[in-house]
Amino acid sequence: MSIFGSQEKKENSEDKFTFPLSSNTNSHHSFISDDLEINGNITGKDYIDFNGKITGTLRSNKIDIREKGLVNGEVHAENLIVAGEVDGEIKVDDLYIRSTAKIKGVIKYKNIDIQAGAIITAELIKTI
Repeated sequence: MSIFGSQEKKENSEDKFTFPLSSNTNSHHSFISDDLEINGNITGKDYIDFNGKITGTLRSNKIDIREKGLVNGEVHAENLIVAGEVDGEIKVDDLYIRSTAKIKGVIKYKNIDIQAGAIITAELIKTI
């Protein structure tokens, strides 16, 4: 035994990168498939994997709007990935915009990452 701990290898001790929500065993994951059209509001608790169409408000801690996903309205999240289309207002802490994304409207964010190729016709407002 060394001063800084055991030199023995621990089983299953490989380092893994995880999103903050995936470490919680009690987290809730919701999937909206591309054949669903929703008129109204969706409020999730933890994670929404969104591939459908919504006219209304989409709200959760983490949202992933996939390539076939279309939002006409508002999106509120702590962490948001956009690969599809959003026409409306986005209010988010951390925003990752993929190259396939098309966004129109207003984006209020704390941190943003935009891949080349994304089409953004929006007012960008950095919040504190």
